[in-house]
Amino acid sequence: MIKSNLNVKLAENNLKISKVFNDTGISRSTLTTLATGEPKGIQLETINTLCKYLNITPGELFIYAPIDITVTITDIEVLKEDYSSSLDIDSQLSTVNKSRLHGTMYLNVETKNNKYSLECTLTMSTTKNYLNIDVTPLESDNNYAFFMFDYGELPRELEIQLSTTIGTKIKELLDNTPVKELGLLNMNDDIYPIFEKPSVIFNL
Repeated sequence: MIKSNLNVKLAENNLKISKVFNDTGISRSTLTTLATGEPKGIQLETINTLCKYLNITPGELFIYAPIDITVTITDIEVLKEDYSSSLDIDSQLSTVNKSRLHGTMYLNVETKNNKYSLECTLTMSTTKNYLNIDVTPLESDNNYAFFMFDYGELPRELEIQLSTTIGTKIKELLDNTPVKELGLLNMNDDIYPIFEKPSVIFNL
């Protein structure tokens, strides 16, 4: 896993993206993507320009660990307990106010010497446009011990990145999604709102 450390370096130097854009000519969109820590790709010329501008090495611009973790969410289902919805005056749509959900997720892990998947349960709750997610790896899974060791080797920044990735994937699955697609078929045309950045907790 690799994560851009640009946001930290900007804070250390009391710099804003607008200032870096003006001084370097690197596009705002590129800088913003780098600052979020999850760029899909970056040109060597951009790395070179940033390193010279910030007077740092490429090793300081990125955080790396020799492990890749991808996330697969296989199912999410709305529970009937603690469920409520109401008509949104602005959109005239019946929107979920409160709910609880359950799901299954797999963490697909690849290291230099090992490759495995770990099953996890997802316990989620929503209140208006806030989404809370609890991730619990199954201790009965044969790969649980492998994951605990590998996760313990991750820098804190990459732990946060993994949680962010999980939250983003679940948010994308739920934003504006009809509840009847998630198990509660008798809830007419209720839909979920667009959520704020989710809160993700790993129960290890």
